[in-house]
Amino acid sequence: VLFRSIGRFKSRIAVSVALQADDIVLVDMAYRIDPHVQVFTVDTGRLPQESHELIEQLRERYPSLNLDILMPDPGPVQQLININGPNLMYTSIENRLQCCSTRKVNPLQRKLATLDSWVTGLRRDQWATRTNIRKLEVDHDHGGIVKLNPLAEWIEDEVWDYIKENDLPVHPL
Repeated sequence: VLFRSIGRFKSRIAVSVALQADDIVLVDMAYRIDPHVQVFTVDTGRLPQESHELIEQLRERYPSLNLDILMPDPGPVQQLININGPNLMYTSIENRLQCCSTRKVNPLQRKLATLDSWVTGLRRDQWATRTNIRKLEVDHDHGGIVKLNPLAEWIEDEVWDYIKENDLPVHPL
């Protein structure tokens, strides 16, 4: 699925990573197919230092990797902080949703608007709401682009086996 999709969508496909183990597996697989594949992550402005260190490890391991770090628009973030403080996500569900929308959802939507297809590390065994995901889906929430979940059928042990067999870096947290 990944090989065919990278070949078909070329520069209009990107791998979305939240720096979890599944995502690192996808980066490795995609890089083996096309060392210039687009990869992106969202830096909300609140990532721990360990996330930045993992990003640097990925850049070192995959030197031609096209890794895009998306940032939220600073104006709306500043406005949220000025009104509700830097830890607004802990004060109410409404504030958490607004913070998430501003810091994560909006940058993601901007990126997906430039693509015909995106790749995620979602697996069916991760959560009850994911048991029906398919390897290939139409993402109606993002303009009808193609959403690929190449690891949909994998279980957690397979992810960790791949990581160990290929000596991949992982997030320490």
